[in-house]
Amino acid sequence: MDAVLNFHAIDPNNLGDFLSSPFEYFDFPGYRTERLDILEFETYLTEPARVSELRDTLDDVRKSCKRLHVVLGGGGLLAPRFEKAVAALRDRIAKPSGGTIVTWGVGQQSYGVGNVGQRVDRDDPKVAKQIAEFPYERYVADWDRVGVRDVGYGLNLEWLPCASCMHPAFERKRAIERDFVVYSHAKYELSLPGIPELSHTESSLDRVLDFLGSAETVITSSYHGAYWATLLGRKVLAFPFTSKFLTLQHPVGLYPTPNWKQPGIYWRPFTKTFLNKFRVDIKFSERFRCQPDDWRSHTRDLPSHPEALRECRDRNRAFHESFCAAIDAIV
Repeated sequence: MDAVLNFHAIDPNNLGDFLSSPFEYFDFPGYRTERLDILEFETYLTEPARVSELRDTLDDVRKSCKRLHVVLGGGGLLAPRFEKAVAALRDRIAKPSGGTIVTWGVGQQSYGVGNVGQRVDRDDPKVAKQIAEFPYERYVADWDRVGVRDVGYGLNLEWLPCASCMHPAFERKRAIERDFVVYSHAKYELSLPGIPELSHTESSLDRVLDFLGSAETVITSSYHGAYWATLLGRKVLAFPFTSKFLTLQHPVGLYPTPNWKQPGIYWRPFTKTFLNKFRVDIKFSERFRCQPDDWRSHTRDLPSHPEALRECRDRNRAFHESFCAAIDAIV
């Protein structure tokens, strides 16, 4: 028997990452399957005793299975912090066993686009250059198949959106009850007076979709908030903090000047001399906040994409079918 191992971020406080696993929605008949935490795998590479359950699972899989096929994703795992772990999946897990290795709905994370204090404009040549030159090959060179959630800017990669589109909760119709709701990433907080709010740490997808679906327009700093609202046919105004908001297949509106700030005291004692560049920062939190003053003006003429759910599901079903055919064909 062969095994199919899915590595992604298993974080109960991040519903989007948790539900991005294709193992939530697809079966792999005839294979042993394991869903494993990429964050624990990082630790395993240097201190395996600290993640004894993961270590024991990998040891048992190696002993009991012939080939180990690795599925990376979904989520924004193409980022520097995951580089060593991603390379080890290929070099220490899949390839030594003769197995295949693929990505499923992963995406780039470039904090040089949409980060603190940077204006966000899809047509800005600097932004386009940063996204187009993202070093995918650094992470997935020599992989058997690369399916990414990113599109546009000349990216010549197979589009494969986040597998969370397969969740059955999307099939229920929801009535629009209000103009706006706010769905914030917990680290990048939005607060708009008088607008209902929910955090991406909410653990129930049904509750999240009921909340997003209750509004005509969703204001969000969460990638999955933007993605899920789009799948529901809602309009979206996103407040970016990385490049991932600009690479959606179904584009959303972008607030151009998020100006994320950490709560704290920012003191510049010299204002009229050459020393005015000196500043003392005392930060109270690792979180960032944005207080936009003209956000309503950016909600005019936002697009909606009623075909998005069908297109995303079709892509995932086709990838699952072809991936299973490919590993079944290995003798």
